[in-house]
Amino acid sequence: MGHLSDESKKFIPETYHSIPVLGWGRGSTNYERYIAASPDLAFVGFEAGINTSGIDLVQEKFGAIPVVCVENTRNAVAYAQTITFIGDVLGIPERAEELNDYYLGVLDEVQSGIERIPEEKRVRVYYAEGNHGLSTDPSGSPHSQLIDICGGVNVADCKVSSGSGMTEVTMESVLMWKPDVIITTSREFTLLVRSHDSWEKIPAVSNNRVYVTPTNPFNWFDRPPGVNRIVGIPWTAHVLYPELFPDDWFRAKVKKFYQLYYHYPLSDEELSLLLSK
Repeated sequence: MGHLSDESKKFIPETYHSIPVLGWGRGSTNYERYIAASPDLAFVGFEAGINTSGIDLVQEKFGAIPVVCVENTRNAVAYAQTITFIGDVLGIPERAEELNDYYLGVLDEVQSGIERIPEEKRVRVYYAEGNHGLSTDPSGSPHSQLIDICGGVNVADCKVSSGSGMTEVTMESVLMWKPDVIITTSREFTLLVRSHDSWEKIPAVSNNRVYVTPTNPFNWFDRPPGVNRIVGIPWTAHVLYPELFPDDWFRAKVKKFYQLYYHYPLSDEELSLLLSK
């Protein structure tokens, strides 16, 4: 997730501020740095169905340090298994159960709610990535998964890029898709749409339904597509269907998440500030 900014550190207990960020990348991993940090074990995430030979290579590189594989770290409907597994490995199953009670409760509330929405009345959503807004991730990508989970219709009619890549699209395509809602992680993009005639023709823009994902201490919606997105489930549900998932419900869920997952007592004023940035 990278180094914590000074602004993000506010929401994370001080004991975690000095944890080194050693980096991880395909073909460029510096295993010597990991080994020099003397970990008792190493967790490595992987997706179900992949060739595990890569995991064997990681174990070989780490030598005597045990490597523990964690499955489905990017699947927002399967985090409970991941949390339970890590809790068992670390010997804190009660803590894992506490986290899962919240996660599964929110997931069930949202999915039960959207089951009552007819397909023809579901909100059409475009995920605008990059400062220009013309990169996206269609349905089936882990990066746009919260749209599907929260009952939105991902309008992007394009192929899923492999890995962490985005798919480039054209302005003409977005105009043709006519999304009711746009979700973006770029504040710069929200400024662009207000001054660009083509974007003004899109229902989401003309109806003022362009939403920037909160990012502190980590992004609520994507990148990384990890458990940081659990708080993004009530946020996305509220953004798409505010009548079904009202403001009071959404705020209570966010404050509970910050208390449980980040050990931070988020105030109403702080939450409002997070939503405005």
